[in-house]
Amino acid sequence: MAAQKKLMTKGQTVTHFAGKFEISKKAAASIVDEYAALAIAETRKKGAFVLPGIGKSVLVKESPDGAEPGYR
Repeated sequence: MAAQKKLMTKGQTVTHFAGKFEISKKAAASIVDEYAALAIAETRKKGAFVLPGIGKSVLVKESPDGAEPGYR
């Protein structure tokens, strides 16, 4: 099996955005944190959140013990 590629960390993402948009790392981190908070809040409130051109986050409700396969 091939070695699994490593995903970008939050710090690497912040550094990329800071360089790309010529802003401080603190400002870039603030934007990333706010975007994550927005995605979580909207997913909880409406059941889904779309990041245009990237993908969709969907809330899936599962039974606490996983015993009910049709539970949503």
